[in-house]
Amino acid sequence: MNRKNLTAAVLAGLAGVAGIAGSAQAVNINPDGTGQVLLYPYYTINAGNVTLLSVVNTSDDAKAVKVRFMESENSQEVLDFNLYMSAYDVWTAAIVPIEEGEMLDDCDPDLNDDTAVYCEGPKLTIADDETTCTVPALGGNQPFLPFQYQFLNGGDDGTQTQDRMNEGHFEMIEMGTLITGEVLIDKDTGEEYNEASWAGIAATHGPYGPNKEWQPKSCDDLIKAWVNHDLDANDGDWIVDPTDGVEAPSGGLFGGAAIVNPMRGSMHSYDATALNGWSDTGFSNEGFGDSIHHRPGTTLPNLDSGDRPFGYVFSEEGDVYESGYLDRSVDAVSYVLMHDTLMNEYTTEKGVSGETEWVVTFPTKRFYVWDVTNDDGYLPPFTTAWEELPEADLATACETVELRTMWDREERTEPDPTCEDLGNCPGSEDPVVSPPRPGQPPEVDPARIPFELCYETNVIRFGAATEKDDDVTIDILPDATEILGTPKPKYLNFDNAKLGFQYGWARIDMDDYLETIILTDPDDDDVIIGYEYEERSRYPLGEDDPLNGLPFIGFSVTRFSNGFIPVEDGQDVFSSYGGLFKHKSSRKMGSDIQIDPLR
Repeated sequence: MNRKNLTAAVLAGLAGVAGIAGSAQAVNINPDGTGQVLLYPYYTINAGNVTLLSVVNTSDDAKAVKVRFMESENSQEVLDFNLYMSAYDVWTAAIVPIEEGEMLDDCDPDLNDDTAVYCEGPKLTIADDETTCTVPALGGNQPFLPFQYQFLNGGDDGTQTQDRMNEGHFEMIEMGTLITGEVLIDKDTGEEYNEASWAGIAATHGPYGPNKEWQPKSCDDLIKAWVNHDLDANDGDWIVDPTDGVEAPSGGLFGGAAIVNPMRGSMHSYDATALNGWSDTGFSNEGFGDSIHHRPGTTLPNLDSGDRPFGYVFSEEGDVYESGYLDRSVDAVSYVLMHDTLMNEYTTEKGVSGETEWVVTFPTKRFYVWDVTNDDGYLPPFTTAWEELPEADLATACETVELRTMWDREERTEPDPTCEDLGNCPGSEDPVVSPPRPGQPPEVDPARIPFELCYETNVIRFGAATEKDDDVTIDILPDATEILGTPKPKYLNFDNAKLGFQYGWARIDMDDYLETIILTDPDDDDVIIGYEYEERSRYPLGEDDPLNGLPFIGFSVTRFSNGFIPVEDGQDVFSSYGGLFKHKSSRKMGSDIQIDPLR
């Protein structure tokens, strides 16, 4: 292990020599929130929610940005387009449900061919006064499309219905800056001229509307550049040369999203995770591949299209970890997102109808479990391939992790000793997580509970899972989570009520975990005779300073309600409020000795 014990202060002083601090040198998470790549951990239209989103260009460069939305199970793309932003521009949109019959009067939600106009699921809505150029021109409403998971590559054996698109995550990738130039004066003629490219001029806002409204000069020019005909000088230009008028990404993007429930009067907002140093040249494969400025309607560029297969992160002590050269650009993205623990708070306080749900998103997982050509069908640090399992009707790629203790606010991990008085004594012998891993025995150490995160965007609910009626245990899990609306059985449940806890915090271990080994009769494999656990550890990612764990982003969302409360003039209003909190985590250096995961 080649550990560079450089503190942040020393690192800054050596930046010019080591080339570490420059954002063009390696992939890194920018704690200041701006970057070349933005990762948004979640969107949803379930349970009456809509999702508002925005991206801001803080630079004085016009930019070409790929916008991509992915469903929750296997991150199959459900919508993408190119966004061409002016300097200092802001673009906003909303993800909302398609209303019945909205897209086509005789729309059939059961249509299952690539010519269908879908009338179920999400759509992207853009306000009439939003003028930033998109290619193609989206207009006011654009439905999400299930074609990739239903048809491409023969489908992926996951859920095939349109409601698979109701939740997921999305990303925005800067494909390059559009040359805007500066106004110069010809020495001979004294005439002014602009060094900007035709693309930079077309995307830049000015008083170009019919009544001098502020808008881009010509979105049509940008659209025609991706259309193969020759009516004008620039028609089809980017088909021939996508780098014309386009330079390497320069960063400076930030964004965020908000989950809004109009009927509940609630809004939960978050900032996108910003990555810098993803591309230095604007070309894939360290400058020797294709331009990352791709036409709309493709899955390129993606997180594996950058030209910097290196990553840098800081430890809690201020040391820098260097990944060394990695096989792929996406490995560098995974490296900077790699953590061995996930920590956050929860509350289900009864007096204010408290509710808590966690979102855990693996934004790079699809590159490790889907369409992988090696014999295993997956790549470390992930341990399973996306495949249909014998015990399930649908394909998944489940990762075993551990709920490593749940605490209340008084640092207790054992059941509340006053539970007899409260009448809510827990069954401490039972697992807290439901559903448990397939084949998992009920006798689980309550301080170390293995469970599975099976999707790329996962939702965990906190709250009671069962209740007893005349000593009969009854499943009381709702059909969908209360806040985000993730349907059963896709969500997991952490039953803090079994411990008698209303609030506290919990930790999930993403590295070392207990693997359930099912013991069968030597003479009959179908007969289970017992269980045992074996310790497993994931292979680390990185060569110089390998990190253990899994690459994730996400948050905890809480909601409270005081019901109807009186206000002025004898009026009552419904009191609903809440908050959203980014996950906390830690990093763990990899070990030279690893145990092969069982799968």
